[in-house]
Amino acid sequence: MVLIQDLDNKLRQNAEAIASLDEDVLSILIDIGQCPFEPLLFKDTDLGIFICPVCKERVIAGIPHTKYRFSEEELAYLSDLAILAGEVKIAFQL
Repeated sequence: MVLIQDLDNKLRQNAEAIASLDEDVLSILIDIGQCPFEPLLFKDTDLGIFICPVCKERVIAGIPHTKYRFSEEELAYLSDLAILAGEVKIAFQL
């Protein structure tokens, strides 16, 4: 389980690293599919799919940003898998 304070600290560090980038550099990184935001920080949370605050692409909590752009159907499928994986994990912890 992710502690809120740990998540907050990691998000703050990631945000500071992004803020330190020159706007032109950040724009180039986003254009080539290398967004510096880390959806991995949300691993083991109940967030699911969300909009990246930097590049505005849909991302999945706990899965790294990718150069590949998922279709709506693929995102729905991956979201279902993530939910199922969470349910299985919870079932085994009982």
